[in-house]
Amino acid sequence: MTRRRRHGVVRRIARVALLFAGLLISLPALAYFGLHIWIAVFSNPNYASEVFDGVVRYAGVLASKKWNSIGDEAEACTYAVVDLGLDPEAEPPRGEASDWRFVYAGDWLPTPDGTLSAGNRNPVGVCKGEWTEETAARVTGALSRPGSWYWRDAEGEAVFIYSVPELIAARIRWGD
Repeated sequence: MTRRRRHGVVRRIARVALLFAGLLISLPALAYFGLHIWIAVFSNPNYASEVFDGVVRYAGVLASKKWNSIGDEAEACTYAVVDLGLDPEAEPPRGEASDWRFVYAGDWLPTPDGTLSAGNRNPVGVCKGEWTEETAARVTGALSRPGSWYWRDAEGEAVFIYSVPELIAARIRWGD
C-alpha cells in the first residue's frame, strides 16, 4: 500500500471515529429535545381527549397541556378545557379513572366558588395566562357566576369545572 493510500485510509477512519464520537456526545441532547418535541406535538394536544373521552360529550378542545415544557418552573400548569357544544348534560358527570391524571370527578359544588382565599392555591389564576382570552374568560366566568359546578381537590392543586352557561368542562392543575 502506498503512503498516499495509507494516509487516505487513516483520514477516513478518523472521520468515522469523529462522526461516531459526535453522535455519542450529542445523543443525550437529541433524546432530551426529541422528547420535548414529542410532548409539544403529540402528547399535550391529546390530553383533553384523554381526560374527557367517554366522560363528557364535547364539541372541541379549547386548551390542553399534559406535561410541563422546557423552562417551566418545578410547579407548572396542566389542563384540559373543552367546549361542551350546544346540547350538554344539565348535571356534571361522575367520571372514574385508574390514573389520577385523568380523574374528572368529585363532590360537585354549585358556583360561585367561595373557597378561594389568600391561603389557597389558585390554579385558574396561575394557568389562565396560557390560554386564549376567550377560554380564560369562560373558565373564570364559570367559577364566578351561578349556574355551574366545580370541585377542588384537598391539596388545592386542582379544580374541576362543569359549566352549562359557559359551555365548558375543565380539569386544571397547578403543581409539581
